Amino acid sequence: MTANVWCYEQVCLVQPFNLAQNLMAKLTYTTCYVPFFIHKLNLKTNNMASVTYKNQPAIDKTKGSVPLAGTSHIYRVKKKLWNDSIEDVLQGLFIGRTLHVCCGKSLLGDVRLDADAENNPDIICDASKMQDFVKDNEFETVICDPPYNGNFQWNHDLLAELSRVASKRIIFQHWFIPANPTGTYKKAQEKFLLSDVLVWQPKTYFGRVQVISVFDAVS
Repeated sequence: MTANVWCYEQVCLVQPFNLAQNLMAKLTYTTCYVPFFIHKLNLKTNNMASVTYKNQPAIDKTKGSVPLAGTSHIYRVKKKLWNDSIEDVLQGLFIGRTLHVCCGKSLLGDVRLDADAENNPDIICDASKMQDFVKDNEFETVICDPPYNGNFQWNHDLLAELSRVASKRIIFQHWFIPANPTGTYKKAQEKFLLSDVLVWQPKTYFGRVQVISVFDAVS
């Protein structure tokens, strides 16, 4: 396998070539000699999951286009968006008691939290406002795949809440990595450091790559 690597501003990208179609790629975080990110690509043999926007009505409303400022469509899911292969990988990352924030239809986690009562979560609340429901450092691991159409302030508040309730590890899936150029977690720079990044792509023809970033507590 070969890769092209280039840096632009404060982002370092790796473009892999000749990847097998149904593989999950694992990105191991290292630091460059300049304050940019670089990731070394290793392969894992996990099948990709199928994701279509029809199971994410709020995203389908805008035909997959989500403005950075978010949208007013309430985000709900109609089915579990991770298949068993992806969930097996994620569960292998759990340390101790785990809170699943924005759980949707997934049953991962010891305690599940979601704003949508139809998902039958253990805790029903806004993920950006968990103060009345979850104590500081109550869970060793917190995993979150949040709505991708949240507005700026909601995203900021969510990231802060994840670092408040997690004591050892944050597992976060989105289109971005919530890390500073040094690898520290944006909302808790002295508490969490980026330790691993995994990416997977749905089987849909132009499916967006999903980025799973793992942050561990600074010892």
